[in-house]
Amino acid sequence: MKWQEISITTTPEASEAVAGLFYETGAQGLVLEDKGGQVVLRGYLPQDKRLKARLQDFKGRLKAIGRFFPGCRAEMSSRSIEEEDWSDAWKAYFKPVKIGRRLVVKPSWEEYNPRPGELVMELDPGMAFGTGTHPTTAMALEMLEEFIKPGHVVYDVGTGSGILAIAAALLGARRVVAVDNDPVAVRTARENVQRNGLEGKIKVQEGDLLHGLPPGAHVVTANIVADVLLALLPQAARLLPPAGRLILGGIIAPRAPELVSALRSHGFAVTKRERRGDWIALAATQG
Repeated sequence: MKWQEISITTTPEASEAVAGLFYETGAQGLVLEDKGGQVVLRGYLPQDKRLKARLQDFKGRLKAIGRFFPGCRAEMSSRSIEEEDWSDAWKAYFKPVKIGRRLVVKPSWEEYNPRPGELVMELDPGMAFGTGTHPTTAMALEMLEEFIKPGHVVYDVGTGSGILAIAAALLGARRVVAVDNDPVAVRTARENVQRNGLEGKIKVQEGDLLHGLPPGAHVVTANIVADVLLALLPQAARLLPPAGRLILGGIIAPRAPELVSALRSHGFAVTKRERRGDWIALAATQG
């Protein structure tokens, strides 16, 4: 498959908002480089029938970022790239990283000797989001570590690389259903589940949010963009039992009040809020 590489050179202050823009536009994979006072972000869009519309949307939203970051200068360029070329370049940026008290994310091509008590996830993200290096993923992983209990059933919406689903299983979840509407992500997540020997615990499927899933989950987690999280809330409210938990990541700070208000209107109580840079993660309880 061919991909469109989009490169943005901007200020450090605006870099996280631009990263969120890539995420919201549906980019698969993201690399950040510090270039002496500037930040270069490279994201990847599949060259399919949606590419033209996505590029137009991306350019429009890039201009809007200036409202939040006065003086922000963003230069954009793009080129076509083969998937194999991107995969090789990615390996220079993805190293083992420890998140929270026990979780370690390790790329499949790196060696790592775990310390006692550590839970190691071996990932090859391919063209799918989710390595633990982005603040949204790291905060979601830390919340899973805090709230997952042995025997839980977990639904992971917008699974990407499968990282949250794999973490939930390692943390003791009895069963995990990982859902994504992107066939590339579904393929990648299945490969990573197999790589970690968790086929018996995790089912990866293509789908639209929680549509078609039965009640019975103890935890629903989603590390996706604010607009999709808003669409998810009424479904989660119907599926989760009293005291069921919702863990949400991928929220750019200006959208957080809107998410908090929507959670309350759907019967959720916000029990935890974390912020790193311009990113917010929320945990909420049903009822």
